[in-house]
Amino acid sequence: MAGNVLIFVFLLVGLALGSFLNVVIDRLPTGQSLVRPPSHCPGCGQRLAPLDLVPLGSYLLLRGRCRYCGATIPQRIFWVELATGLLFMLLFWLYGLSAELGVLIVYTCLFITIFVIDLEQGLILNKLTYPAMIFALATVPLRADLTGAQRHGECRWQVSMASCRKR
Repeated sequence: MAGNVLIFVFLLVGLALGSFLNVVIDRLPTGQSLVRPPSHCPGCGQRLAPLDLVPLGSYLLLRGRCRYCGATIPQRIFWVELATGLLFMLLFWLYGLSAELGVLIVYTCLFITIFVIDLEQGLILNKLTYPAMIFALATVPLRADLTGAQRHGECRWQVSMASCRKR
C-alpha cells in the first residue's frame, strides 16, 4: 500500500519537475534567468496564474492554448512533463528509495533537458554538460557494487567508443 502511494508521489514530483525542466529548456539557451520573470505567456506576456501552471492538467484543460491570448502552447510542454513523471515513477518502481534512485533522477533530468534543447536548438550547452560531468565523477563511489572486472570492461568499452568517434 505504502509503495503504491510512493509511486504516485514520484509521478507527481516528476510532473512538477518536468514543468520546471520546460522553463530550463526555454530559458537556458537564451541566457535568461530561471527565476525571473515569473512564468508568462511568450505571446502576450501575461503572467500565468497558479491554475495555468498545473502540470499536464492545464495543457489539457486549455487545449494547448494560452488562456489570455489564445496563442498555441508547444506540445513539447505536455510531453516533457509526461515523460518526466512517468520516468520518475518507473525509476522508483525499479530502484525504490535508494541512493541509486537519487542519482538516476538527476541523470534523467539532465538527459531530458539536454535532449530537448539539442532537438530544438541544435545545442548541447556547457552549462549542462560540465555540471553533469562533475556529478558523474562525484557519484562514482555509489557504484561500488561493480566488480573490478566489470569496471575494466566498462572502461574498455568507453575507450573503444571514444576511438570509434575519432575516425
